[in-house]
Amino acid sequence: MEKYPNLYQDLSGTGLFRWGMLQYGIRRTGADRFLFGSDFPICNIGMNIGAILSEGICDEDLQKIFSGNFRRLINLC
Repeated sequence: MEKYPNLYQDLSGTGLFRWGMLQYGIRRTGADRFLFGSDFPICNIGMNIGAILSEGICDEDLQKIFSGNFRRLINLC
């Protein structure tokens, strides 16, 4: 993601088993390029939300990840 500034990461299906990777990615590239996705009905939405919330990310970055970045990409902001 550092090499390609127009690359975004969809967080669907990440789950708790990748704990720490989102925080690492945010430190490297910022929260502006991560998008929440659920992979519903294959994955449990609550587990994906819980995994993101357990990372200790600030409220501003959570807002970007859960809706702000997508809204910005499709010009809803």
